[in-house]
Amino acid sequence: SRLSADIDWRRSWRLGYGLLAEWEVGAAADAFRTYDDSFYTEQLTRFTPRTAVTLRLPMRRQEASGATQFLEPIVQIGWRNEGSGDVASEESRFVEFDQGNLLSLSRFADADAREDGLTLVYGANWARYAPSGWQAYATVGQVLRSHADPQFTKSSGLGGTTSDLLLAGQIKFGEGLALSTRGLLNGSLNFSKAELR
Repeated sequence: SRLSADIDWRRSWRLGYGLLAEWEVGAAADAFRTYDDSFYTEQLTRFTPRTAVTLRLPMRRQEASGATQFLEPIVQIGWRNEGSGDVASEESRFVEFDQGNLLSLSRFADADAREDGLTLVYGANWARYAPSGWQAYATVGQVLRSHADPQFTKSSGLGGTTSDLLLAGQIKFGEGLALSTRGLLNGSLNFSKAELR
């Protein structure tokens, strides 16, 4: 059984030259009770503070054809301290590294596992909107860590101190048709994971 509480505070600023800065501070408290298991401590409480600063530089360009392009480089430095003690992880065993959690301070599915340590995330978002109605999106990003987190498996793309390179894209046509792709490019320049929908 688990009881969790989480508090979060965010602030954003628009700086010179269109630079956007975001600051997040938060903390989570978890209480676990594990029954009939000799490996885990029966009762455990965990306090996890966190903070992150994110910088974005959104840019827009209008083409002669009437299409609009957007480019947004992103850099984030984050820190969290998970606290001590092993707990039974039931909901966060399968981790998907994608554009939805690139800037998350914890990429686990639920609060039974949380990331730990200092991270640096860099990447970029790109989009193009054509007057004819089709749209294209792309995201590239990578996570660097001060130390490896053993909770991440190699297949997650987040193992070690340097994650696989996340590559994701989507093309939306008219009539509700869309083509989406996502892949993780490892240090050997091989796709460790790829999907097409």
